[in-house]
Amino acid sequence: MSILYNKKSFHRAKYLCFSLLFAILFVGCNSTQDLNPNSKSSHQLSINATKDLTDRIAISANVNYQSGSAKESFNKESDTVQIDDTRFVGTPSDPVDLNYDFDLVTSKLLLDFYTVKGGFYELTISPGLSYVSYDLDFNVNEEQYFTKKVNSIGYGLQINNRFALSDKLSINLNVAHFATESDEIGYLSLYRASLDYAVYKNLTLGLGYQFTNVGDPSNNHNNGDNCDETAVAEECKNSEIDLEAQGLLLSLKYLF
Repeated sequence: MSILYNKKSFHRAKYLCFSLLFAILFVGCNSTQDLNPNSKSSHQLSINATKDLTDRIAISANVNYQSGSAKESFNKESDTVQIDDTRFVGTPSDPVDLNYDFDLVTSKLLLDFYTVKGGFYELTISPGLSYVSYDLDFNVNEEQYFTKKVNSIGYGLQINNRFALSDKLSINLNVAHFATESDEIGYLSLYRASLDYAVYKNLTLGLGYQFTNVGDPSNNHNNGDNCDETAVAEECKNSEIDLEAQGLLLSLKYLF
């Protein structure tokens, strides 16, 4: 009987521990959700200037401008966002609809290392600095209007893969990731694929597609304040912004 009782006590204790763990992990994890403007048809223009310092090292500067618009709806049960210390709770029957318009400017100052150079394939690794700035105008249910202006510098790395199809035609695959000094922005990530044509020896035009993310993709789309739909704004944090923009890109590259 004693052994049976101890086994039952052990199983009850184990069940209690798992229940507490589940409660810690999942109960109370309701937090104010992020705003996620996601434009899938932004217009983008990129201007790049490069100066070779040696056969293997160069310095480059890039400015990228994009504009776009997006819509987002919080229509699940108890979807909650907070904007400028005002909380909005969406439901299936009464959603919170947001309409966004934005202008986004990113720039990079890089030191380029031609790790693999010549022939069909070239690899360039470029550490350096970035600057990101966006102007976001949006409204809630076309009734309340807000403006968000954010900018910050950052540091990180860019990797470019170039495949030469001919003397003038090439394909470029580019990835860049920068950590900014602003907690409000978090990270700047850019992914680009382009077809480039050398009009002259020092001038190249390109047409491609780019995806840009400004935000913190690791925060599970909420700000972690553990506030549910019944919480008051004074006890919670404003929604963070995770801005995404993708679309066709026209680029101009000049080599000094």
